[in-house]
Amino acid sequence: MVEHTRTSLPNEACGILARHRGKAVKIYPASNRDASPIHYQLEPSEQFQTFQEIEEKRWELGIYHSHVKAKAYPSREDIESAYYPEALYLILSLRDRNHPVLRGFWIRDGVVKEEKIQKRRSNWKGKGGGLRGRARWVCRAIQRREARRGLFFGGRERYCVVDYSSSSRCKARSS
Repeated sequence: MVEHTRTSLPNEACGILARHRGKAVKIYPASNRDASPIHYQLEPSEQFQTFQEIEEKRWELGIYHSHVKAKAYPSREDIESAYYPEALYLILSLRDRNHPVLRGFWIRDGVVKEEKIQKRRSNWKGKGGGLRGRARWVCRAIQRREARRGLFFGGRERYCVVDYSSSSRCKARSS
């Protein structure tokens, strides 16, 4: 995800993150139809194909985009164009190119609620190795309906650990 947003500069990048039971399972980098540094719109044909795959596999939806010069917080336009209340919206700020900031938000009916995202270092080596010491995003992404379904027992929290490499697949595990 970080690599995708950096290669899209000077324009905003956008894409879709598929999740399953709170774990990120696949990243779909998409084209920014508007090719703008201040606005994004997912390319409709890419969005349609990705949404179909996510729906067929019964995954959960996450939508990400970058802010080139602004902080990682939804703009008024981001809030107004948050058409998917079930989606976790991720914003990656590249205001400081060497230290990108990722934040997650639930946006429903114009109300923004932040989902805690933590950055940590991990020694977990995924398939293909080479992940030792790389910073990876840790995303506590618990949907209320999952808790109601009984997928989380005893009030325990699930953290989603994802290595956002330059490939469209991501490696994930829960801890």
